[in-house]
Amino acid sequence: MKKIAHLPVLSEEQRDDAALRAQDLAWSLLAGLFDQYAATQKLTYEKLGARIKRSKSHVQRWLSSPFNMSLKSLGLLAEALDAELVITLEPRSAKRTSCGHPAERGAFPALPGSDDPGEQTLHGGEAASAPADGSSLQIVMA
Repeated sequence: MKKIAHLPVLSEEQRDDAALRAQDLAWSLLAGLFDQYAATQKLTYEKLGARIKRSKSHVQRWLSSPFNMSLKSLGLLAEALDAELVITLEPRSAKRTSCGHPAERGAFPALPGSDDPGEQTLHGGEAASAPADGSSLQIVMA
């Protein structure tokens, strides 16, 4: 196990990158689950917003970009989608060399239903892929 106290201080770029990775991962899983329900069950922004007393435009804004995702909106949207939010932290197994945006590194998980070989099955039969950097966040069907 690494001695955390001896790790170097993170640069501003590394701190920003860490925040963006978490935000992007959460958003991509929620947006993917919404897209799946929209395709299979005709779910709309309006119907989803009605569950949490938010307007169609508010829900659309949240799901249109990871930059609109906060912990509060993440929790509300997961609840509105009747999904259980499960967050796990795992020690890194390899040193990351890039501090770029996750989209530039290909760190986004595949959408549910993907044929991606990195796909993992979650509770309830839904699927999502773990990002290449080893971080993990799952939205599990209730």
